[in-house]
Amino acid sequence: MTLGRLIPNKYLHRKVEVAWLPSTERTIFTCTFCCCFARKFLVALSRTLSMGILDFFRRSKPSPREAAILMLGLDNAGKTSILKKMSDEEITNIMPTQGFNIKSITQQGFKLNVWDIGGQRAIRPYWRHYFDKSDVLIYVVDSADKRRLEEAGAEFEQLLEEDKLAGVPLLVFANKQDLVGALTDSAVAEALRLHNLRDRAWRVQPCSAKTGSGLGEGIQWMLEVLCKK
Repeated sequence: MTLGRLIPNKYLHRKVEVAWLPSTERTIFTCTFCCCFARKFLVALSRTLSMGILDFFRRSKPSPREAAILMLGLDNAGKTSILKKMSDEEITNIMPTQGFNIKSITQQGFKLNVWDIGGQRAIRPYWRHYFDKSDVLIYVVDSADKRRLEEAGAEFEQLLEEDKLAGVPLLVFANKQDLVGALTDSAVAEALRLHNLRDRAWRVQPCSAKTGSGLGEGIQWMLEVLCKK
């Protein structure tokens, strides 16, 4: 590419009043002026092109694929603590969820929009309003509270009967594994009769919202399932 195509003609042919200089020196001065201007122009052009290229690649970068994650379970199962731990937030002084919490977590090309719905008995009838277009269902169980395990199982069976949740992959977080006497993943699976499920992928993941153990494995399983959809 010639210099004339990069620099407007009005600058290349600009007259500089240096008549008082000898002809040889006048030519050198004129060439020096043009070279200095050309160098500044090329530097500015290079910066402009660089910004354009960066902007192009920034715009062409694919957006994360969004997925709706519905997290349910009885009150005090640890749903909100799990959500905050997944978001790298503090889990001290957590109050019972009266409505819902939602947080977006970006992992491996996915934007996981996690809906944490309150688990109090009075709120459970409203769970069905959040079933639409769920990509993964997370059910959180307090594996250290054997007294409420039957109640958790009864609520879980009702969820499985919902048409809008038919075939939705299921991740069961057997939470509070840091407590003495917590049930194993196999015991939780048996209590929820998960081995009878034939219409969906499922997994029981032992975890502790307090320490964060097991949460990463659960998220990884969700991502693998979403990649197959």
